[in-house]
Amino acid sequence: MDHNANGTVMADDEQEIVLTDDSTAPVTRLSALETLFTATGTVDVKVGIKTIRLPIQSVDTEIIDAFVKPYRPVAPTRAQLENGRRVVIENQADRAYQDKLAEYNRIWLLAVVFHGLAVDIVDNAGQVVWSADNSLHDLQATRQVAKRMGLVDNQLGDIVKAINDLTRFTEEAQGRD
Repeated sequence: MDHNANGTVMADDEQEIVLTDDSTAPVTRLSALETLFTATGTVDVKVGIKTIRLPIQSVDTEIIDAFVKPYRPVAPTRAQLENGRRVVIENQADRAYQDKLAEYNRIWLLAVVFHGLAVDIVDNAGQVVWSADNSLHDLQATRQVAKRMGLVDNQLGDIVKAINDLTRFTEEAQGRD
């Protein structure tokens, strides 16, 4: 990443991340309803011959991990005796487990995208299925909306990379302070 004096950051893939300091007064109260520690930016996504710009925000991977935990598969195990001791061995090569793991990885990726997009996502009825502030989230309904919108893997990859770059830059900047 390249940094310049006006707060603009150029990631390795030339994605521009702009951080600004809008603080004019000291903070006198912290609230769980505010996202003071979330960095924001934008990502450009190619859609055919045009490009759309989407607002994004940094994400907390601990929140993502907790969110997707119910979807995390468990590898099948078997017990066997080795040197007179019972040893449990995971069969991570099991085909059903590998299929569930691939689905879990997909869900993790989508969770990063949906948490990182700073926009409301609405279904065909106009109902918010994922809110910009992440206070409302219906993963399955949002997956269906993304599918209907035609969001493809390359676009997801661009969005995830920008969100990860923003999150990493924010964490690095906080570590330098």
